[in-house]
Amino acid sequence: MSNPWDEYFAAIGTPLHDIIGQFDSLGQNCEFGFIQAANHFGEGNLLTFALAESANAVIRLLEQRMQGLYARDRLEQVGDGPLVRDRHYGIAFHSKMYMHKGVPTPEAERDAIYADDLGRITYQTDKFSAELRAPRRIWVYKSLNPVGLGKIIELHGALSAYGPNRLLVVQADPTKPAAVEMLDQGLYLGHLPAYSPGDEAWRFDAPGWSTLLRGTLRLAGHR
Repeated sequence: MSNPWDEYFAAIGTPLHDIIGQFDSLGQNCEFGFIQAANHFGEGNLLTFALAESANAVIRLLEQRMQGLYARDRLEQVGDGPLVRDRHYGIAFHSKMYMHKGVPTPEAERDAIYADDLGRITYQTDKFSAELRAPRRIWVYKSLNPVGLGKIIELHGALSAYGPNRLLVVQADPTKPAAVEMLDQGLYLGHLPAYSPGDEAWRFDAPGWSTLLRGTLRLAGHR
């Protein structure tokens, strides 16, 4: 059975395939992960398809070096869906531990599923940490809610504690066209008129995102 986004991806083509490898996702949800997938960038990382409660959740994760992430005693199901949230960090991940394809998971199967989840999370955490220490790409944080300049600087500071990481923060503003500006060295702020719908994160604004990403590369000195 095909995925609901296959037809949309086929319709828009791969307008960002030449530059998508120069960026990676820092959350807040999976929209940028779908942009990567649509443009045939399949690496992904710890936060590509995660859901962070806020910029504070990502800052906490970075500042605490992901210690204890996904510990069993602080996990909870998000609503009645397939997401499992780490209460300490405020970040949720896809899991079959409680629900799979709309069917509740039997209690007897949850230990094995958790073990598989933890192995994946541990691998992704190690990979994420390595990328932060030796950054190759510009991190993209798409904020679901407006964040002030102070919080943007704080998030960039948490990244910079690992190494010379660059950050593009994206916010939705229906009063502005798609555009990006440099706030500081290695720090950029972009605006889109609208994000993809919450239940169709794959239906992203390809021209708008192209404007942001290509504009960021120009500001960063890439031609």
